[in-house]
Amino acid sequence: MLKASPERAPLAEQAGTLGWFAASGRAPAALAVDEEVGPLVLEDEPGTPAGACPAAGLAGQ
Repeated sequence: MLKASPERAPLAEQAGTLGWFAASGRAPAALAVDEEVGPLVLEDEPGTPAGACPAAGLAGQ
């Protein structure tokens, strides 16, 4: 998964934080981050396909 933002510092911080949890399997691994340009490449998360999620899943949150 590719995550991009004009705010580069938060993405770099998120990549570092994900590194702490990636070995536990609780979060996707940050595969690559370019702190100068901004994109963060995350490993694909296994689990429920997006089409199988209930339509109102996050609407009330």
